[in-house]
Amino acid sequence: MTFDSIEWFNLLVTYGLWSVFLLALFLLYFFTARHFKILDYPNERSSHRKPTIIGAGILFPLTVLLWLAFYDLHHTWFITGLMLISVISLWDDIIGVKAHRRVFMHFISAGLLLISTGGFDMQWYLIIIAWLLVVGYVNAGNFMDGINGMTAFYHLVMIGSFLFLGYAEDLLPAVLLPDSVLHLSAFIPGKLPGLLFISLVVFAFFNARKHALVFAGDVGSISISFIVAWLMITLMRGTANFYWILFISTYAIDTIYTIIVRLCRNKNPLEAHRQHLHHLLVDRRKRPHLTVSLAYALVQLITNSLTIWLILTESMRFPIFLVIVMVLVGLYAYARRTALACRH
Repeated sequence: MTFDSIEWFNLLVTYGLWSVFLLALFLLYFFTARHFKILDYPNERSSHRKPTIIGAGILFPLTVLLWLAFYDLHHTWFITGLMLISVISLWDDIIGVKAHRRVFMHFISAGLLLISTGGFDMQWYLIIIAWLLVVGYVNAGNFMDGINGMTAFYHLVMIGSFLFLGYAEDLLPAVLLPDSVLHLSAFIPGKLPGLLFISLVVFAFFNARKHALVFAGDVGSISISFIVAWLMITLMRGTANFYWILFISTYAIDTIYTIIVRLCRNKNPLEAHRQHLHHLLVDRRKRPHLTVSLAYALVQLITNSLTIWLILTESMRFPIFLVIVMVLVGLYAYARRTALACRH
């Protein structure tokens, strides 16, 4: 399938109209939240110094609902899981929810996601691993949402990667698309990455600044991570290719490394803290929030681009995969050691 100029023009007009609508929807929440004082008040662990509107990431699950209504009436299990995890997260943003209730809902939603992707067809131990990985990644997205621009920039790269793959057949010459990956668009839900990309741009305009006007909140960081997990598992199962897991490598390495460090220090890794690399860079190295967020996004962009190139050219092999992971871990360890070497 190839697009002619008329089809591309119609696509741009469609996305343009959606941009206006999603901006209006975001502004509706913005003024509603300001009126009802849905605010995040700073404390000793905060990176901000004044009350800021929270929960603006509700735009992400709402975008999925709009996509469902206009383009795709399937994926009931995924949508149900997304709504459950989004509601409990928004409730936590507004009045707070006990940790065990949140985690219980995360496991229920992750189970629904696996049903949606056919994950329960796997062997029992693979189901358990996949279940834990989904819950872990969703919470990693929440842990990493600690500075301005992080959720916006990082997930623009993530969703942008899926958006590119969805139109790869139209953007790349046929010689770069072997038969094994010729129909990637079949595994990328039509229009969804595009609408999510627009919603992230809208959110970034209000969040990715020195003094953010809004925060995504748990409803934003957790829901967008849940959506990415669904897109990635769908792509992995559709192409029978495990190596797409590199798409989440930056968040995964930071989260796992930080958990190991805290466990080694006999500290609870689930308690709120400021020991992730981006916290250390902001607190110790005094780097601007947006600079750190862009650095994370750039590393993931390079990783995703390399992953896409290696898979599309059928050059990806397990040793290459291990080398990429080792390089990323090495870079992370060096950056963390450098940040810790600085005085407060």
